[in-house]
Amino acid sequence: MIPALREKGAWVHVDGAFGLWAQASKKFSHLSRGVEAADSWATDGHKWLQTPYDCGYAIVRNELAHRRAMTIAASYLPLAAEGERDPSHYVPELSRRARGFATWAMLKHLGRDGIAALIDQCCASARLLGEHLQRERGITILNEITLNQLILRFAADRPEDESDAITRKTIAKIRDDATLFAGGAKWRGRDVLRLSVTNFQTTADEARLAADSIIAAFRSVSRG
Repeated sequence: MIPALREKGAWVHVDGAFGLWAQASKKFSHLSRGVEAADSWATDGHKWLQTPYDCGYAIVRNELAHRRAMTIAASYLPLAAEGERDPSHYVPELSRRARGFATWAMLKHLGRDGIAALIDQCCASARLLGEHLQRERGITILNEITLNQLILRFAADRPEDESDAITRKTIAKIRDDATLFAGGAKWRGRDVLRLSVTNFQTTADEARLAADSIIAAFRSVSRG
């Protein structure tokens, strides 16, 4: 897509909240092949790295375009000296805490190999979770598990409104049981359960435990 868009003079931005981190893994980097040709990228730290929620990253190829979009000027603000990189020219506010420190600490702690291992483990756990769940009759996995995301629907063989209700009740039951957190979402106008496997503690054993909890919640709701 990118070469075709470039021919039209378009700016190509990639929102890679999850997928951009696939670049860190030899096993999964092929999923985002070509992303390096984009003009800008955005991703999060609070998902894979488990940093605070305000650790988001915007990476822009064109430094001048970045500055033009973000520079804040006023007579009372000090001027940057020639060659000086004034941080306020690259962000949408003048005052901020040291958000970069939490990211630096996690990158320093994990290292390149540690981040790759984290991505690989979470993706493997997601696939294992999917394998266990799809064995249960009445649980439907709506997506191909290519990275770390699962979208589930419960009792999909029943009328849609009934399946919606069972899906919502199952999500509530999972939360009440408190083995894992599960969030609801809408997919093509219907209720679904969305799972994102990102925590370094989600090993194969934890994935099996999560699958058992989801299945137990669904069975409880179905019986009720």
